[in-house]
Amino acid sequence: MEIGNIHKTKTLLSALIKMVLEGQTVIIANNNKPFIELKKIEDTPKPSLFGALKNYIWEADSCW
Repeated sequence: MEIGNIHKTKTLLSALIKMVLEGQTVIIANNNKPFIELKKIEDTPKPSLFGALKNYIWEADSCW
């Protein structure tokens, strides 16, 4: 875990982003009080839409 102030964060932003992508957590402090936590957002699988309209669409007998 890396803790830094706003000035350090502005000058080392690309290095801090690299650390976050490697799995570390970065905390940014203002006046030695932590107020922002940077961490990687995990990818969540999208739900499958196959068959989502199964009971809403049907074929009428008079259609053909």
